[in-house]
Amino acid sequence: GRRVRGGSALLGDQSQCPFRAFVRHRLQARRLEQPQPGLDARERGTLLHQLLEQCWHALEGKSAILQGMEETLLESLVERAAEQVVGNFQHLHPGRFGHRFAANESQRLTRLALRALYLDRQRVQPFRVEEMERQYEVSLEGFTMTIKMDRVDQLEDGRRILIDYKSGRVSHAEWAGERPKAPQLPLYATLLEDVAAVLFSQILADEVVYKGEQAEAAVMEGAAQRSQVRVSEAWSAQLAEWQSVITALATEFSQGVALVTPLNGQSGCRYCGLEPLCRVEFG
Repeated sequence: GRRVRGGSALLGDQSQCPFRAFVRHRLQARRLEQPQPGLDARERGTLLHQLLEQCWHALEGKSAILQGMEETLLESLVERAAEQVVGNFQHLHPGRFGHRFAANESQRLTRLALRALYLDRQRVQPFRVEEMERQYEVSLEGFTMTIKMDRVDQLEDGRRILIDYKSGRVSHAEWAGERPKAPQLPLYATLLEDVAAVLFSQILADEVVYKGEQAEAAVMEGAAQRSQVRVSEAWSAQLAEWQSVITALATEFSQGVALVTPLNGQSGCRYCGLEPLCRVEFG
């Protein structure tokens, strides 16, 4: 029943290196953040999440409203939401940047969000956004943690699509194997019923695509042709495999496994920040 901090990142750290998970989530140790002007990557990603959440609230979460809205109205909706999101950030963090920077950031966010929404307009299957940024408490192998799902879509037949927004380049290969690099979405897939697709929504200035796996081609028809969504030939078996992987990682953490065994050898330690603590293990 012990509560741990870190959310689904805990399982990602356990998978990439058990020692990293031990230090970050049991000892709560972190490397010092480096200050930088403007916004860092995490803050930019947070603003994009908030903007898309506001947009879907304005669209009542319905694909029919998105597809039926004129482009000029949609652009105006997104522009207003972007200005509001940036304005809220300025209010909470006074002095971080000026009006010109805020205007540029609003324009950047507007372009990205519109491209993401245009991609969803291509989807053939009607859907509604069932939830966004919802928190869950999850009990795994003797400990409890809080997770947040970016977005869950529901098709008309009741099946669900899990979507995780990413503002950096990703690949669904990160879910593969007994030690996946990013077990976040596989974890979510084990918690919900009737999951039909598990997807990254990669939103970059030069590429906005879905990447992931689906139970059948019809699930993401329209958007999948423009993205990198593959059909799993044995969807039930894939879900069962993810369940096994998640259980194994949670058991490792619960039992205190803390070996220095980085997933990609020493190259996996480049951005870890814990090298001074574990260098002796490498000799």
